[in-house]
Amino acid sequence: MESRILVLAYEYTLGGAQAQLRHIIHALDAQGRLTDVYIANSLRRDQDPLLEEDIRQLRHVTFFELSLHGKSVYGEREALRDFVRAHTGRNYSTVLIFQNIYVPLIPFFKELGIPTVYSERLDAQQICEDASFRSSVVQSDILTANSMCAAKRMEKVFGRNIRVVLNGKEPRERIPYRHPKQIRNILVPCRIDPIKNLMLVLDMAFQHKDRAFEIRFVGETQYKKYAAKMKARIQEQDLSHRIALIGYRKDMEAEYAWADLVVLPSLAEGTPNVVLEAFQYGRPVIVSDIESERDIVTDKQLRFSPKDPEELYACIQHIEKMTEAEKETMLETHSRFVIANYSLSNMTDTFIRFLREAETLERVPQQAAGYAACESDLRSVILEHEKKERFYSLLCRWNQRLQKGECAERYFLKRGQKEIAIYGFRELGELLYQELNGSSVKVKCILDKNADQIDVEDIPVLVPEAASGITVDAVVVTAVTCFDQIQETWRAFWDCEIISLEDIIYGGEKSEEVYLGRSRGICGRGHEKNRERECRIFLPVRSEEAGGGRNPRDFPG
Repeated sequence: MESRILVLAYEYTLGGAQAQLRHIIHALDAQGRLTDVYIANSLRRDQDPLLEEDIRQLRHVTFFELSLHGKSVYGEREALRDFVRAHTGRNYSTVLIFQNIYVPLIPFFKELGIPTVYSERLDAQQICEDASFRSSVVQSDILTANSMCAAKRMEKVFGRNIRVVLNGKEPRERIPYRHPKQIRNILVPCRIDPIKNLMLVLDMAFQHKDRAFEIRFVGETQYKKYAAKMKARIQEQDLSHRIALIGYRKDMEAEYAWADLVVLPSLAEGTPNVVLEAFQYGRPVIVSDIESERDIVTDKQLRFSPKDPEELYACIQHIEKMTEAEKETMLETHSRFVIANYSLSNMTDTFIRFLREAETLERVPQQAAGYAACESDLRSVILEHEKKERFYSLLCRWNQRLQKGECAERYFLKRGQKEIAIYGFRELGELLYQELNGSSVKVKCILDKNADQIDVEDIPVLVPEAASGITVDAVVVTAVTCFDQIQETWRAFWDCEIISLEDIIYGGEKSEEVYLGRSRGICGRGHEKNRERECRIFLPVRSEEAGGGRNPRDFPG
């Protein structure tokens, strides 16, 4: 069977990194290389015109699109591993990783004997400072970075040659600039994400309300909570008539044409594509004074502290003081800088050369260094996250029932249970006790393995082993994730019903929760009933060799 290349894409359309990745995929197709593209989060889903067009046109590329929206990064990694295990017959010769969240999976590919090419798209701080990332990324066969600052940081930490591949930019025509005497229209073209430090721009606008800036934040909302926080701040500061969160826009040329100034206030970047794009369109740009920005915006008067809104405002004033001739010279210099250093064809050719080089490496499956530890750590984090998700869902449902007047007391009285014991006295156990305290249902005792650390007035607190002769109508287990084990251990010792708190809160109804590519039905006895959830993946229908549209097929987890 002919070998294939596996490309891991977090998204396909949104962002500069995705634009560059698409060019690499197009080049692989043009060379007739069989390629599988795994897309974890296609934010436009079936309304993504670029993805739809590529599915129709690319003859040698197969797209796998998983609906992992809202899943944790751990869930995405788990789904990817399931995907690769299910497709081992596709004979992958190498993997291109374009997103750092997939770095912890490098040992997994190492174990399968599949060489990896990793491209660092940010400033490399996370992969250099986090121990689990460091132990994984060092095992990649080829390491690249898209900025000199990231490459230097990686070389210092990993002691290896890091290959610098500068981003490629499509040629764009400059848009005439109107040279306003005062900056009014400010464009902030980036996704809504805390790392983009967008609150700084709001603080500057509020501190200088007399300037009446019109500000447009244009980009997909990556973090809804952060977007909500921004909207609340805009409302509080009475700026809603001057500041807008536009969301994703396909026609960015119109946004740049509107702008007097482009601002990028990020706390961390790789090579900032929006800066290069603004240079191409001929717009003044000011940026946060971070290492990756200094490589591109060399004039320190165009950089501001990412913590100081007044420095941002000082940069605006600096541009306003420039003469038209000075600004034209600056804009022309920036345009030539992009043309000379950021060739799209050079970037694409370099990555394809690296992929060919990786394919020549010996493919020997091996137990990668630290793989077992990484696997164990990842599983622990996944389980801990799952517990928190379940805890949060339970609290939300509990609150809903209380608002409707559906109390726990009513649940017990309907079953003729007037005396109970509570097993587990952490947050959920305390809440149940507080709800029942003073009601007609008596909490006769508390059972907890840490009984010596719990002090509840007028109620005995016992370790479970000391309560074998307990006489109550029911034991309510608030440690819901351990219910099966607790029930199995103590059912022979306690002559009463053992109930999960989930039984009470969900009232026997089924609560469908989706996590890590599987679904959990909480019903009946209240414990987890796991079943494989089928996630929809889309594959192109091959006409002759590889082309065509796409049909849905099901892929487990």
